[in-house]
Amino acid sequence: SKDNAILYQLPTGGGKSVVMSKLIWDHREEKTLIVARRKELLVQMRTHLQKHGLRVGLIVGDQHEDLDANIIIASIKTVSRDKRLDLILERNFDNVIVDEAHRILTDSYDKVLDKLQEQNPNLKLLGATATPYRRDEKAFNKRFQTLITSESTQALIDAGYLANYKTYY
Repeated sequence: SKDNAILYQLPTGGGKSVVMSKLIWDHREEKTLIVARRKELLVQMRTHLQKHGLRVGLIVGDQHEDLDANIIIASIKTVSRDKRLDLILERNFDNVIVDEAHRILTDSYDKVLDKLQEQNPNLKLLGATATPYRRDEKAFNKRFQTLITSESTQALIDAGYLANYKTYY
């Protein structure tokens, strides 16, 4: 079976936005929903995608913009509300990208992802996170079939992608 649910780990500053943007660009004819918890992340991602000439809709709080775009960015808090969830289901998405995917094991995400997967059994899910583990040790295999890990932080520093760091304690 082909993997429709991948968790992608990349260190903080390693370029998750760049990787996600490339994937979104490559699949720009498909309908993609990008979900995150924090408004700053959503706005940052939207700006990044718009710079590459993509039309991107937004659903955050009371803001609804450009909802007929192929790419919609939304806050999980907003789209897990029934009325907003109906709005999302009308779009019939092909792909869902969850930023900060270590936060995915919550009722809000369950509600939204269960409905989307029910609607489209072939839905592709990509979760991106710097930290693919949780203190409560809940298992990510409830949502993801495959974990892809990036190069180590040290390898990314050696290659010049990340700045070196000093640890203070």
